Amino acid sequence: MVEYGKKFEKKKIKREEKQGRIIGVQRKLEISEIEEKVEAIIFLAKEMVTIQELAQFYAMENFEMEEVLHSLREKEKKILE
Repeated sequence: MVEYGKKFEKKKIKREEKQGRIIGVQRKLEISEIEEKVEAIIFLAKEMVTIQELAQFYAMENFEMEEVLHSLREKEKKILE
């Protein structure tokens, strides 16, 4: 009985790790899609757009939008090099 419990726990941990990797990949795809749209919004905006406004629009937390903007900034640096 104890042996079965250990095997079950190992399988559960592996499944959670796999789900975590899948979520991580999905998140990267989602962020890259949002980056393109955020870049367009910033470029076309007549007025300054705040991080909070962008985060609310995309139903994200402020720190998540900051990650998107940081990633955009890094990509721009690479292009300018």
